[in-house]
Amino acid sequence: MKHSATKRMTIAQLENLAQRDRRRMIVMGVGVLILGGAVIGASVLQNNYENQKQTQLTEPLPTPPPQSQLYLPPFQDEDRAVLLEIRDETQEERLQIHEAAKRTLLTYALFLTPRHFDVLGVRLLDAEGQDQIEVDPAGNRMKPFTTRGRVTSLGTFQPPQASFPEYRGLIDSEYGGSVRFVVAKDPAEDNLAKGSYVRIDGLFLQWARIETEEGWQDMPLLCGRELTPSIEVMVHDEKRLNQLLANVEDDTFDSGAEIADEAKWALLAKGLDENSGVNWEEALELDSDTLTSLFKDPKMYRGRAFRLPISVNMGLDDPVHGENPLRADVLSTGWVGNQTWIGPAPVIKWIAAMDGTHLMDRKGVAHYLIGRGFFLKNLDYENADGRPLRAPVFAMQSMKIFTPVVDGRPEKIMYVVTGTTGLMILLFFGLLMRDKRDSRRLQEEMVRRRRARRNRTQATTDPTT
Repeated sequence: MKHSATKRMTIAQLENLAQRDRRRMIVMGVGVLILGGAVIGASVLQNNYENQKQTQLTEPLPTPPPQSQLYLPPFQDEDRAVLLEIRDETQEERLQIHEAAKRTLLTYALFLTPRHFDVLGVRLLDAEGQDQIEVDPAGNRMKPFTTRGRVTSLGTFQPPQASFPEYRGLIDSEYGGSVRFVVAKDPAEDNLAKGSYVRIDGLFLQWARIETEEGWQDMPLLCGRELTPSIEVMVHDEKRLNQLLANVEDDTFDSGAEIADEAKWALLAKGLDENSGVNWEEALELDSDTLTSLFKDPKMYRGRAFRLPISVNMGLDDPVHGENPLRADVLSTGWVGNQTWIGPAPVIKWIAAMDGTHLMDRKGVAHYLIGRGFFLKNLDYENADGRPLRAPVFAMQSMKIFTPVVDGRPEKIMYVVTGTTGLMILLFFGLLMRDKRDSRRLQEEMVRRRRARRNRTQATTDPTT
């Protein structure tokens, strides 16, 4: 039997094979390095972006410039001594108003503004407040209180040897009972008279016993600078709300604080009523279809509840302070947009009886908002370019910041890919080094064979052998 002789590779072929394998390994190694660099670079960029985003979200709001310190007029010791002379523990003592103490406190109240009362910690003269001063009238002397109600009596008096007249009267408080007041400013300057609904910020002087149409009553006496026009408190009344909504008209260029005024307050009152019976889970969600329907038939959706999906905060208007029928400290208005709203209304305007300070950072923590409210009307307005546009207006029951939940899975996958790439780089580097060692041994072996063959050739051709 003949054995087939295997074909032996020449040295040149072995060298070409080694060079080809070496080039292949180098190309593969470079490719792995490029892939690994791309993965690492993408991971670094993503981490930088996440860190930058997190920094923006946690960055505090710019600190407002410090306001000038409010000057509080001093109250002299001799004036305090006059207040100590007041006696109002018994009904007989309450029949007599301490005139000197009244003039002293009234003169001091001339220098106090609403901001002074806020700094002093004004409190509401409701049933609890009246109980407080009833228990300890001397300890609450000159303490700031506020109340609202309808003026039931009003008169002007010029005490002897006084430099200015005083205006006395009674207020039927909306919180129960009556309050006697003395102010320095003429209420007629603000078109206030008997029957007007007012608010007074005043300093408690003493208990006074006054004869009214219902008989003799004990009531606190407040000394203040002026009476402020107010609005009777509004509570949710569905029948009255429907009547107001029926009279709302669209397509008027109203300001944010005057949009369908009474109907606006009625809708906001419904949002504050926990027993309104609104099922927010079944409320329509604002999308392109519902917004288009609002434009086509606003009367059909007037006063209907809607849910605001995750949307972009487009900014807030200036807050509106002052008296309102909801007794809210401030009225906030703003704009919201959504990229999925394709149609005639890319943005909406919202109104809420709340302090919107926490929504000011619209490029940071307050970038996304969710909420729920009631449709009020369609509003015509002009954009920054002067083009007339229209947006639906909603009286919001709530406006909340939506914070996206960060999904950690992509980051974990990125770490796994990065680790695997690193291991592959080490593996290919090890294979490359092993190939280099094998190539060097192959070259040494070929050199050894070449030398051995040369020695055998020389030995064969040497005539001396």
